[in-house]
Amino acid sequence: MKKSIQSILASIAIFSPAAVSAADIGDIMTSVMKGETSLYNRVAKGKASDAEAKRLATTLKGLEGTKAPKGDQAAWDRKVGALVKAAESVGSGNRQGLMALQNAGNCKACHSGHKPD
Repeated sequence: MKKSIQSILASIAIFSPAAVSAADIGDIMTSVMKGETSLYNRVAKGKASDAEAKRLATTLKGLEGTKAPKGDQAAWDRKVGALVKAAESVGSGNRQGLMALQNAGNCKACHSGHKPD
């Protein structure tokens, strides 16, 4: 059964980032990053409301401090940090941060080093 964004956000609020499992990371990524109509795509293309941009930033912040599902932890931390920083920038109304968000949200760059098989 797929988790709703509300249940994912609730689990983020309850558990420390280190307690977020690889499955939870997958749920977060699927819920906001996957697909042409995803929250990430709407925000990155400048087509989302301010509230949606803030929701994206809040959701992605739940990835900070998590253990890399696979690969180098330092690289994971840098990629997550860049994604969160860019999302927060856009979420705070800085539309110039859209390019940074688009670059940080490059799925293949992260998946090739960190997505479990």
